[in-house]
Amino acid sequence: MKLSALDHTLGHDPERHELVFTADDRLAIARRLDRLGIDYIDAGCPAADRRAREFFERARQECHLQHASLVASVRMDAIRESLARDTGIQAAVDAATPAIAISSCCWHAGPIGLQEYCRRIGETVRYFKSKGRTIIFRADDFFDGYCTDPSFALHMLEAAKGAGADVLCLCDSSGGTLPHVLREVCLEVRKRFDGVLGIRAHDDRELACANTLEAVEQGFTHIEGSLNAYGRHGKTANLCSIINNLEYKLGHTVIGPDNLEAMPGVARFIGDAGLAVPRRQPMPDPEALLRSVDERLVSRLRARERLAVLDRIRLLESMGYRLQAARGTLELLAHEALAPDHRPFEAERYEVTSHFALFGEAITTASVTIRVGDGIRSETEEGTGPVDALERALRQCLFAVYPAIADVRLKEYHAHTLEPAQGGAARIRLTIEWAESGERWITSGVSSDLIEAAWVALVDGFRLPLMRLEEHAAPMPRAVTDSSWAV
Repeated sequence: MKLSALDHTLGHDPERHELVFTADDRLAIARRLDRLGIDYIDAGCPAADRRAREFFERARQECHLQHASLVASVRMDAIRESLARDTGIQAAVDAATPAIAISSCCWHAGPIGLQEYCRRIGETVRYFKSKGRTIIFRADDFFDGYCTDPSFALHMLEAAKGAGADVLCLCDSSGGTLPHVLREVCLEVRKRFDGVLGIRAHDDRELACANTLEAVEQGFTHIEGSLNAYGRHGKTANLCSIINNLEYKLGHTVIGPDNLEAMPGVARFIGDAGLAVPRRQPMPDPEALLRSVDERLVSRLRARERLAVLDRIRLLESMGYRLQAARGTLELLAHEALAPDHRPFEAERYEVTSHFALFGEAITTASVTIRVGDGIRSETEEGTGPVDALERALRQCLFAVYPAIADVRLKEYHAHTLEPAQGGAARIRLTIEWAESGERWITSGVSSDLIEAAWVALVDGFRLPLMRLEEHAAPMPRAVTDSSWAV
């Protein structure tokens, strides 16, 4: 069975206020979703804010979608004037999108009563149908409303269907409906309504995927979610999981087998675009970040040292670090404040060269020089790429002085673009996950130079376990044999 999919990554959701895309991000994401085979792309309410208005204005000229239909959304409870004068309604009209999503609460009708509310639903649907738009009617809180008053919830659907809505989409807005309950409700709705029925599940209890599959089994052919399940409470359904299950396990067609392999790459692209957000977010509370570090370590900080750490946190966050996700870097700040005159080693310099091989892989070589006390050590190593080569060379420098470093392992690393609109000149945040004897930590580096960002994260990643070692063992050596070829 062929199913249609709607992605609402770009839509407005108060639970995702931390996720804000630039207009360039949004246009790029829409194009990628279109090429993936997504049928509808919900870009939210055109009247929501300046970014939304800019996107819809530019989308008319620049998007050129080949498969997907762009969707503008409106909410019944946001309409304050006649349809011809309401700013939200007219912004959706001016957006000139092929489809409109109209959301209406199926829990209560407010002071106007059920009959008047249904009349307004019908009037709104007919208004947009007269403009030639495809109408997706979203019945918010439908399952909670149906379980409380089935007649009330069904009247909402009848009003929209009678006015010409193309899709009736049932929303489990709280995300708490159990699959067996959802199955029974969907079965009853399918008996009463023909045409296209849709499901918009949420994931407050990890039920969104199961509930979407249950709705499809009852004949629902329109599914909604996002490739990355964003949000905190009641986050959106994960289309990656849902589409894979529908196509691989149940034999339905959503985006087709040719596009399934491309789906993880599109999800990563969306995630990387969203990582530009921390520059626009309010800065996290430095005190809260510091309290997340080991309490015994933080309690040893005196007032002046504590203020120094807080200032350092503010500076790094303003540079694009996300210390909440880089607890190793955060812990290292506290160690350095307690012992400002001591470091296990100083990173003097590094050099990386990469040579293209015509009939083989590129060869990357890194040369690293560090200082331990009065001694200098230099090593050169080859690796698979610059991060691997730098890590090998730095490890070789340290091993002769600190044999315990052999137990420290680099598990994985990720690079995130902080300023996608800057192209190749954008700043990069590179994070590295480390492990030693079952313990894990993450360090981070930020720079417009990818290799420098990796170098900072590598140096901090090795420095932290050595600082911990100093805390629990005999003092570390202050001098080593000079091994530098340059002296």
